This record gives sequence, C-alpha cells and structure tokens, in this order.
Amino acid sequence: ILMRLQNATRLAAALLFWAGLFPVPRLAAQTPTAQSAARDSGAGWIWLEQFSGSTNSYGQVMASTSSAGYNFNSHLGVIGGIPFYFIRNSSTTTSASSFHGIGDIFAAVRLAWATPVVNYRMALSGAVPSGDSSKGLGTGHATYDWTHHLDRSFGQWTPFVEAGLTNSTSKVLLVQRQFASYGRAAHFEAGSALRLVGPISVSGSFYDIEPWGTQMVLSRVVT
Repeated sequence: ILMRLQNATRLAAALLFWAGLFPVPRLAAQTPTAQSAARDSGAGWIWLEQFSGSTNSYGQVMASTSSAGYNFNSHLGVIGGIPFYFIRNSSTTTSASSFHGIGDIFAAVRLAWATPVVNYRMALSGAVPSGDSSKGLGTGHATYDWTHHLDRSFGQWTPFVEAGLTNSTSKVLLVQRQFASYGRAAHFEAGSALRLVGPISVSGSFYDIEPWGTQMVLSRVVT
C-alpha cells in the first residue's frame, strides 16, 4: 500500500517560500553604503520557520523546521536546519499514543538565476541520520536531494515546474507522510503560485514520486 501511495499522483497546496530565499535580481540606483549594496545584491543572513502537517486514518504527523543560512548574493546561498516532529498514532492502527523528537539535521547549497525568459533555481541538500529511525523520525542513513526548479511570473501568477533525484522521499515537498522511506527515487511537480500581498503567496500543484530499486519504509504511526 505504501509503495502504491508513493507512486500515485497527488494534489498539494503549500506556501511558496522559494522567492523569499532568493529574491529576483533587480536594477537599483547606486548607493554609497556597503549595507545598501549588500541588500541590493540579495546578500545577507536568513532565518526560516516552517510548519507543515498531515492527517489521515493512520494518524497525524506535524513538523516544525527551523533553518538559518546566508545568501552571498542573489545567485548563491547556503542554509541548514533541523525538523522537530509531533506525531500522534491512530487507535485504529495501534493503541493511541503520541511522541515527539528531532529529525535528520540537513544542510543545502542553493543557486538561483533570473533571465527575461525563465527563472532557474537549484538546491543540493544532504542530511545526517540524527532522527530516531525506530520511530520513523529518520531513515538511519545519510540522505540527499538534488532539485531543479523553473518558473516565470505573469502578473500575480507564477507557473512552475520542478524535478529532482533523492534517496529519501520523507523530506520531498511540503507534505508530511506517515512514514519515512530510504531508497532511490525521482520526484516531479508542476503548478502555479499566486502572490496575494507583500511576501505572502499560495500555490497549488500536482506532484509524483517514482521510486526504483530496493525501498526501506519506516512507519511513524505503527510501532
């Protein structure tokens, strides 16, 4: 069942936070101050707080992720962080219980490049096995994800496509699953974002995950 769920195409809605990580380069008047020059180039420290979760008949999985990094300019940045999970089991799968704990600590290098035709972003991330694999908070292995992203804005709308390679689907996209998996897979996504006001955007997308080879699945809701 879990493998079939991994292969199925799903519809996801999530906050689009790529734009906040890598502001699109813009033309700016010359300024005599180093601080203004750094701001115009997109350089500076960043701090991100992300919350996501899901629920179904197997249980509820919520995760709060704290990340910090530095953008050297509008094209290159690094970031690292750690997720903290809150999990509640369903009484239909086991005696109802809840637990919490940290997941796998991760770090990433991110590249961004804007052109008149399309905006390109790439993220190469890796994680160390700091989460408890017996509870599904990690895979017990070092993992990676290499994702490529293309988008273009038309007024308030920004259509996008994305594709990547990974060896753990538990951290792909913003969806929290009731399991973590370890094994090679490709993931794809296509959708559109709508900018509402200021830095706030919403997005909807279709995505698909295609695993191959041996897959290890670790449940988060069945002990």
